Amino acid sequence: MSSLDLRIEDILETAVYELDTVISQEHADQIVELLRTKDKRKLDDREIRSRLALWYKERTLRNRRINFRKLDFDYTIECAAKLETVTLEEKRSIRRVDLPYCNQEIPTAPHEDLWAKAPLKDFREEEISWVRSGSHRVEDCHKCHRTGEVRCKRCNGSGDEEDRCMRCHGSGRIDKIGSTRGSETRTCTRCRGRGTTTSRCNRCRGTGDVTCPTCDGERILFTYEEIVAKTDLQSEQKLVSNLEHLNVKWLPPSSLIKLDHSSFPTPEITPETTSIEVGKQYQLRFFDVHQIKFWHKEEREILLLDKEVYPIDGSYLRDWRSIIYLGVGLISLVVVLYLLINYLNS
Repeated sequence: MSSLDLRIEDILETAVYELDTVISQEHADQIVELLRTKDKRKLDDREIRSRLALWYKERTLRNRRINFRKLDFDYTIECAAKLETVTLEEKRSIRRVDLPYCNQEIPTAPHEDLWAKAPLKDFREEEISWVRSGSHRVEDCHKCHRTGEVRCKRCNGSGDEEDRCMRCHGSGRIDKIGSTRGSETRTCTRCRGRGTTTSRCNRCRGTGDVTCPTCDGERILFTYEEIVAKTDLQSEQKLVSNLEHLNVKWLPPSSLIKLDHSSFPTPEITPETTSIEVGKQYQLRFFDVHQIKFWHKEEREILLLDKEVYPIDGSYLRDWRSIIYLGVGLISLVVVLYLLINYLNS
């Protein structure tokens, strides 16, 4: 078996294992044919040189001693596959809703289990809620304990509010008549030296209690439960390639072959279950990667994907002398500005 056959089987076996399903024979034949005929999709030397030269011309501070139009290089084409797995998870919780009881009708329906409704199967993040059937009931207000009133938070139940004295501004002392400001003081007669004045609480009108906001003074509640379902997506990408330096982020949007598959296994649900894995969505895509190798002090490598160029360790492509000259120029400019500012200020 040739190395090409091994690479093809590696990709197919990885895809089958990750997809947890058997790729159709038609798709398998397409992949095999794609990999076997990759040499027919090779670009000619002139096209490669033109793309590299155009890309290199747009670089700033480039090393002008490298001329891609005249450079000798070795060129091969490889195939890469990207497998993206998106996992859909759903979490459910119970949310209580309390309303003042105003003779609402209590529906009669069997009690709904948390997972009675089927999980959401749309691969997107969302949150929805619905009324849980069989959860409606009338009960005493747990906030006011059936009194219809709760302690006022503004005055803490005292019925009085303390404000800063406007006459002494909270100091408790005022200047004596005829004295220089701050030289002689006396006790403020409005607050009697406390710095604060007491007045009736405007919220509770001096009673210390206010109407219960939960039951609106009705003392009993009409309450029910809502089921809240929230979906979350977890994405994972895997790269199948013989190219050591290929980065999955470099792969272009377009691909040679694109296979999609979704699976929704039946989850095990118990009364204590609050989160389940609903399903997985797989996307298998294949790409051509052009590998270019040439010699510049040592062996260098560049990858060409679609119309994008990605150098491997591209430090040699920079003109370090220009960078040094630019840095020296900037430092000199800063020094001149500094001396000029000191001269103007002297």
